[in-house]
Amino acid sequence: MRPYKKYLRFLLPALPIILGTLALLGWTLDIASLKQGIASGVAMNPATALGFILLGLEVFRLHARINNPLASRIGQLAIWMVIIASAMKLGDLVLGTSFGIDQLLFAAQLDKYLTHPNRMAPNTTLCFFLLGWAMLSLRSRSKAAISTAQALTMIPALFIPLAIVGYIYGTESFYGLGSYIPMAFNTAIAFLFLIAAILFTYPHDGFMRVFTSGGSAGKIAPILLPATLIVPFLVGWITLAVLNAKLIDPALDHALSVVINIAIFFALSYFSIRTLYFSDLQRQKADAEQKLAELKAEELKMAKINEAYLIAVNKELDDFTYIAAHDLKEPLRGIHNYAGILKEDYAGQMDEGARQYVNSIQRLAERLSFLIDRLLAYSRVGSTELVHVQIDVDAVVDEVAEDLNRLWTKEGIELRRNGRLGTITGDATRVGEIFQNLISNAAKYNDKPSKWIEVGCNHSGTPPIFYVRDNGIGIAPQHHENVFRIFKRLHEVNKYGGGTGAGLTIVKKIIERHGGRIWLESVPGEGTVFYFTLGREQ
Repeated sequence: MRPYKKYLRFLLPALPIILGTLALLGWTLDIASLKQGIASGVAMNPATALGFILLGLEVFRLHARINNPLASRIGQLAIWMVIIASAMKLGDLVLGTSFGIDQLLFAAQLDKYLTHPNRMAPNTTLCFFLLGWAMLSLRSRSKAAISTAQALTMIPALFIPLAIVGYIYGTESFYGLGSYIPMAFNTAIAFLFLIAAILFTYPHDGFMRVFTSGGSAGKIAPILLPATLIVPFLVGWITLAVLNAKLIDPALDHALSVVINIAIFFALSYFSIRTLYFSDLQRQKADAEQKLAELKAEELKMAKINEAYLIAVNKELDDFTYIAAHDLKEPLRGIHNYAGILKEDYAGQMDEGARQYVNSIQRLAERLSFLIDRLLAYSRVGSTELVHVQIDVDAVVDEVAEDLNRLWTKEGIELRRNGRLGTITGDATRVGEIFQNLISNAAKYNDKPSKWIEVGCNHSGTPPIFYVRDNGIGIAPQHHENVFRIFKRLHEVNKYGGGTGAGLTIVKKIIERHGGRIWLESVPGEGTVFYFTLGREQ
């Protein structure tokens, strides 16, 4: 519900009730200003005042959405009383009957007026009859009934403003019919608010929804409609006052009125067009944002599908790798064992060349067995569930240093720490493998007489960036990606202590399973630094 309706639901029905009550009080106390509203006007008939009170209370109930059965029946009775009373008065006017429904209250005072005995005016009677039927239709609350009620209400809405203008302009023919008593000024004001109250009972149904919508029409209507009604009246009243005062020529007065009306309505038209223009821009922007949001949602959906598919495919590949590697171990073990048996049982029958062949078979079988072990280790990284706990990274590096202490003592390698490494959440065993592989590689690929390895962490970002730096042989730029490929060695098999070339591949997979990434910087001949994170970057 819009904010304006919160006070309209109380203000609009209250004013007809107040004006009707004041008129009845004026008749009771014989106070002309309460009966007439303006000193020179006609007094509101007591039956008219009662009609405003009855209809005002019922429309107030409808606005407040009071659905008490007793109050509803009383309201229905009040509407029928107004309809019957106005029908009887119309019968008096049209058929010449003499029901005298408008003479039942304060009868002794009604004929004191010299110009007209105080009766209900014909236009007042017709308004009550139409508005009574309109309110009766509202009670059903169906869309058709609400539209009918609004249509019936618009008929009095066409000539009630004419009566008000007639009083202000001093033109009696606007508010009176022939020799009949004219409509009182306070009666016209009360009808104006009663009509508005009926129209705003269900403002979002019928033709009223055009004016109360949240779109362009709803933005323009509250300004354009009141201006359309009020501006011509004000311009006419001002020019009439100037003309009566004989300040300017009548022709000039008329021309000024036309020019002023044109200027004002041009300004209103421009404002309306401008409002519609910006409303269209906002709608186009909203449509574009909605389409963009839908596109992003679709992209996100496809990304999730692709991610799920890749996870499933990777899992299948890991499972296949594990099964294939595991099944290769048995025949490979047989090859190695049979080569050994052959070398022992037929040693006296083989020449040197044959023994070298058998030794090569065993050596290659051992190497292949080692490669399969690394392949199994790689596949287990992808298939084994990670156990996430709080990890003291300094303690992890201490354990790695203790395991490699004999190598470092022999090679004269210095392990440096650049501050505290802190704590993270992850799989402690796998994190230990990361540091062990990186530190072992740093020690292995170093030909300097004085070797050192530095382990540190940059805590300025989220997640923190760990690094392992050395002063070793370095890596050429074209090989920065190759070092992470499985079984890809940059040197001869037996050079720099040998190896399979799977260590950094396993490190990369462990880091990626923790949501992080790894990269390196290196200068050939001067050293290498591996950077990595263990969590998604913010």
